[in-house]
Amino acid sequence: MFPDRKDGLCSCGCGAVLAGRRRRWATNDCTKFATAVWAIIDGQVGTFEYYVAKYQGRKCTVCRARRDLKVDHIIPVKYGGGGCWLSNFQMLCHNCHVAKTNKDFGW
Repeated sequence: MFPDRKDGLCSCGCGAVLAGRRRRWATNDCTKFATAVWAIIDGQVGTFEYYVAKYQGRKCTVCRARRDLKVDHIIPVKYGGGGCWLSNFQMLCHNCHVAKTNKDFGW
């Protein structure tokens, strides 16, 4: 995912030169970025819930409620939406999530 580079540049792809004792990441922000990407790909729910909420706001995409929020796949997993990036997720309140899930399954 982030291969070790032999040219003295940061492995995250930012283009920064490694300085001092740094061998892979140029800054602590680069380390945090790479760790967050790995956690999202690994499926660590708390991490992608945090980034989806930060990106879209902490409110339901449909009704704008701010409580009982859940992360929902925009394209359902049963239609190929399981292996997608953060752009396939949205925040929904419990009621809107249940309604969308029922619609996705044709109930």
